[in-house]
Amino acid sequence: METTLALILSSLLAGFLGAAAMDFFLLLASKDTHPHVDMTEALGSLITGKLEGANVIGRFIHLASGAAFGLAYGLIMVAAQATTLPYSIFLGLGLGLFHGIFTSYCLMFVVAERHPIEKYRNATFQTGALHLIGHIVYGGVVGLVVGILPS
Repeated sequence: METTLALILSSLLAGFLGAAAMDFFLLLASKDTHPHVDMTEALGSLITGKLEGANVIGRFIHLASGAAFGLAYGLIMVAAQATTLPYSIFLGLGLGLFHGIFTSYCLMFVVAERHPIEKYRNATFQTGALHLIGHIVYGGVVGLVVGILPS
């Protein structure tokens, strides 16, 4: 029971930290290279239909989702017996790659077409590629944290 609780808590924390790292990466990308990859604003405005307050709502949703996905990643790592370094990082990077491919596809071909804010309706290949890299960052951080913390 104690090991299960440790796994749940470490995976939730890993997912939260992974989502924060992904947000930071996309924030840097939106400032330096591509203005429309601010995922927290895009996510929040997708829900509310407006830009006002979208960052707060989007950040909350993304961090909470990151924690939930962290739990899923942690369970997969346990099932694959990859909860120690470096195996947890490698599996986290791989999971992030597949997660990112799926999410980038959805972003570019489903969400962008229906987004209520004009600037987020044009999801380019660069937008998808940056989100793919962001998810790989997420997976790497989740793998690192799961590998460091007791599970």
